[in-house]
Amino acid sequence: MQFTTLQFFLFFLGVFFVATLLKNSKKFYPVFLLLVSASFYLFFGVNFSIILALNIVCNYFLLKSVDKIGKKALVISVVLNILFLAAFKYYNFGIDSFLQVLNALNMPADIRVLRILIPVGISFYTFRNISHLVDCYRKELPVPTFIDYANYVALFPQIMSGPIVRAKDFYPYLHDPNR
Repeated sequence: MQFTTLQFFLFFLGVFFVATLLKNSKKFYPVFLLLVSASFYLFFGVNFSIILALNIVCNYFLLKSVDKIGKKALVISVVLNILFLAAFKYYNFGIDSFLQVLNALNMPADIRVLRILIPVGISFYTFRNISHLVDCYRKELPVPTFIDYANYVALFPQIMSGPIVRAKDFYPYLHDPNR
């Protein structure tokens, strides 16, 4: 769903109306935002939504391990996130380049190649995960609840095009009923 469509405008109006009613509820407001973000992301496809959900769950456990273990867990977590991003963004490019090299060497390759679609917003949510991991490693943030963390990563107005907001700047807005 593009931000410039009537469909998004109507979606946003509904979300805004319900959010203003729930804003004072510390229990229901974050759950509502997460459900809205999940619904928004479903417009791009179920597969992308599953990838995002698995990414959030895995990174939440990585976040907890960074908080307990420290630097080794941070390094492993950052490397895993970069590999995750690279797999989706550069797999097709790498395979195509490899096949071109083989053809240039007169070694024709008739290989069936898996084409991977790049999930919408993958760069933004991967870098948000990494920044949160670093903030927790530096003890600038405690480990949040799962719902708060999932909202930070998947917030629907920011997942496609950012900006990448630091978690320490995001959480006060999530819980302040005056904003």
